[in-house]
Amino acid sequence: MARGNWWIMPVESTFEFVVFDISAPTHPRRAGALVADSSFTLHWISRDPSRDRLGMAAGGPAPVVRLARIDTTAGALRWDERLRERPDRPLGVSCDRKRWHGGAAGGAEPHGAIFSRR
Repeated sequence: MARGNWWIMPVESTFEFVVFDISAPTHPRRAGALVADSSFTLHWISRDPSRDRLGMAAGGPAPVVRLARIDTTAGALRWDERLRERPDRPLGVSCDRKRWHGGAAGGAEPHGAIFSRR
């Protein structure tokens, strides 16, 4: 996934999102990485076209959606600590639920995100 001169790539084996500076496409340079815990089985990234937000999802035994922020000057990523179901819960929003709003039941594998403006 690209954001300006930054290429963000999930690397499942190391549980991280690696950021490459691609301003010189024939000589990409690793600019940094955002590490996730081992329960975060990297699946996809979606970017907010008008802001610095990235939606990141994990599948597997603990399906969850998290938000990250990118510093488009330095290419640094950081988790958005504000996205939690409750302040005392882990980072992100879990998709492993017994019930969903609207009545559906059972866990879900997150696979896509849409950012919209009101």
